[in-house]
Amino acid sequence: VRWRSYVVQGRGVPEGDTSYVLRRREDGSRTVLVNAATGRSYDVRDQDIPMVEVGLVIGEDNMWANVQAASRPSEMSWILEDSSLWQRFRKAGDAPLSELLLPAQGPVLYRQPTRLLAARLQAEIEDTLRTRVRLWRRPFATRTAFRPELTERLRSLLGGLEQRSAAVGATLGVAEAWDSAGSGGGIDLAVAHIHRLARAVTGHEVVGCPVHMPFKDMQSVLQAVRHTAVHEVEDPRASFAVACLTTPYPGQVLSVWVYVLALIPQR
Repeated sequence: VRWRSYVVQGRGVPEGDTSYVLRRREDGSRTVLVNAATGRSYDVRDQDIPMVEVGLVIGEDNMWANVQAASRPSEMSWILEDSSLWQRFRKAGDAPLSELLLPAQGPVLYRQPTRLLAARLQAEIEDTLRTRVRLWRRPFATRTAFRPELTERLRSLLGGLEQRSAAVGATLGVAEAWDSAGSGGGIDLAVAHIHRLARAVTGHEVVGCPVHMPFKDMQSVLQAVRHTAVHEVEDPRASFAVACLTTPYPGQVLSVWVYVLALIPQR
């Protein structure tokens, strides 16, 4: 069954005025909203969607204003063909929008991924994180020791997460990728990952979690890692492990996975 894509304009929390991508199966069996900035998608029935108010849906050849009483995605009908709930801007027989509106930009040229750049960025992120973790831990007045022998093992674990994410996205499309990750398949993946991690750090209690994001700048990576608060572990016996995996995609898109773990010897 084919999917059709639209742009939805409305209001979100915490972003305020925002636009999401609407993905809708032609048979009406699935409808999801995608935050294009994060890549995260939500079934419209999910009550935790950050978009809390929908005002307008924009399609290839028409636009629909939401005129139903509800405006929260999980409480609305998404049957755009229902004229009592959605007001069409254009009537049947009108010229397609594509004939009336000129594109705002020329064709997008996607360059092939640069693996050398990704490798250099990967090393730079790891080195920068080690330096920053030491800096963030200065108030604890304790030595910060790293376990470089774990870097390759952790990177291998991150590789499994990236492969899973890329494979699900390629097979199902972004509309279903996150749904799969939240289903039984995602749970099985998490359990397998935890078991592999436990074997890699036998004899230690582990504090930390993998962080995943598209690369924007180094500051964004550092901020995301700092928010995990792994550096705040106060046990003087704790040592730390850092690993990064950077995977290039066409269009100079870089997928970044980071692991910063605190390892505390079990008593």
